[in-house]
Amino acid sequence: MTQKYKKIYVVCPERSKTGGTELLHQLVYQLNELGGNAEIAYCTDNKSQLSIIKGFEEYISSYISIEDIVDNERNAIVIPEYYPKFVLRFKKCKKYLWWLSVDNFRYVHTGLDGAIFENGPFLGLLCVAKRIAEKRFYNDIETVKKADYHLCQSFYAIDYLKKIGINSNIEYLSDYINDIYVSNYNNIDNSKKENIVLYNPKKGYEFTRKIIKKSPHLNWTPIQNLTTEQVQNLMAKSKVYIDFGNFPGKDRFPREASMSGCCIITGKRGAAAFQEDVPIYEKYKFDDIQKNIPLIIDCINKCIHDFNDSSRDFDEYRHTIAGEKEKFVSDVKKIFFIEG
Repeated sequence: MTQKYKKIYVVCPERSKTGGTELLHQLVYQLNELGGNAEIAYCTDNKSQLSIIKGFEEYISSYISIEDIVDNERNAIVIPEYYPKFVLRFKKCKKYLWWLSVDNFRYVHTGLDGAIFENGPFLGLLCVAKRIAEKRFYNDIETVKKADYHLCQSFYAIDYLKKIGINSNIEYLSDYINDIYVSNYNNIDNSKKENIVLYNPKKGYEFTRKIIKKSPHLNWTPIQNLTTEQVQNLMAKSKVYIDFGNFPGKDRFPREASMSGCCIITGKRGAAAFQEDVPIYEKYKFDDIQKNIPLIIDCINKCIHDFNDSSRDFDEYRHTIAGEKEKFVSDVKKIFFIEG
């Protein structure tokens, strides 16, 4: 098996520890593990300030700046959708645009589409007018169409590409959660679970706080300012995780919580609306509207008080999550290597 390219560069924001940047590092790691030649290229021209993002040392031991990329026909570059400008900057490399967050692209790079998506039709048009006045109007849809290939982390992303007129050279390349969750799953003791309801205060909090206000009897706990191990320990002792955020892709917290034995309750925004991306029973998915709040609270209460039965509803979801790393490696081989 031979890598199709002499070198594969994976573009990554510097100093940003997120699920998306972890995935970019995981790709480099897997490419090199398979015998390829890949390297992280951090987006900065200030090389003196560069260092490996803390927490990602397990994936890489070296890195370069975006300025160090060798732009020739024998190389390839993987670009997260947040940086469409690099599709035009690099003329000779094969360019793979990786759609990790559809919503980031729509917010920042599509002007009217992003404004309406974020604010609704009426407020969206006002937002566009404001952007024009402030000279902050962007539309990079035609730019991204110039990429050689499109990699999609979610079926939500595939659907979006088709809506903007991209129907070819699309490959599914998703992700996998940190190994700690999969390896520790069999050690979860449901009898030691506490009646804790987890949420991410950085996602969908405007609606979540309404639920919290209507259910003061519940033990609400935010996931914030914790290491990977601390998040896993918190999830391991909790019963429910809710997420009414926008799901710009296959988010990690729901999968991590599920592999930690939690029941999962979500909204229906973004990737959560796609059963392929968030394959949980529909009875655990709710539109984030006021009239659904009592139903959501009832669902949480049932998950807590009938926890063992409710938890079994997520066994198939957990089975899917446990196989994501193997699927990722298989897809990396198919996309970047020549069998033989």
